[in-house]
Amino acid sequence: SGDEIVTSGGIYGQITNVKEDRFVVRVADNTKIEVGKGFVSAVVRKAGEEKK
Repeated sequence: SGDEIVTSGGIYGQITNVKEDRFVVRVADNTKIEVGKGFVSAVVRKAGEEKK
């Protein structure tokens, strides 16, 4: 939780919750989506890392 990710569809966001088979991802203020775990392409920044 807290990692910034990019999905296979090109959506960037921050993981706010982890469910059994999907992540809840905040993509904008007050906007969250659920993404299947298999559709996360990469971790852009780990939780706690400084932004570059």
